[in-house]
Amino acid sequence: MTPTIYGTLARLALCAGLAGAVLVATTPWAQAPAAKPALTAEAARVKKLLEEKFDGVTIGSITKSPYLGLYEVMFDDQIVYTDAKVNHVIVGSIYDANTKKNLTESRKRQLARVAFDSLPLELAIKKVKGNGERKLAISRTPIARSARDSKRSCTASTT
Repeated sequence: MTPTIYGTLARLALCAGLAGAVLVATTPWAQAPAAKPALTAEAARVKKLLEEKFDGVTIGSITKSPYLGLYEVMFDDQIVYTDAKVNHVIVGSIYDANTKKNLTESRKRQLARVAFDSLPLELAIKKVKGNGERKLAISRTPIARSARDSKRSCTASTT
């Protein structure tokens, strides 16, 4: 059976993701996320207005962004932007035109960080190589394929 271009790309993406997990778990900035700031009175008002206008949504953090006086809202699983009166909601990414950096994606990654020390390592399967100085955590969702299939895909794409 000849591999398709889509299958090869999927295997490469999986391997790149695993390599990224190694990089993220060993960098110092990934070790401790910033503390969650308390809501200001205006941010609390924005949250209340959003909950009234969008019934049943989960609103995570709300912070005032440095862009045009907009508020950055973690809305279910995505970041949206709104004005102080919640007259308009902007869904999409904000890019820095000078650096061409996706600021929304960077912020989403920052909000999703988890402190390594907070992981339930007592439930983990541990394998120590060398002196155990560096640590790597790989999490799996129930929907993901088994570890054996993932390992086979990475091996197949590198040979």
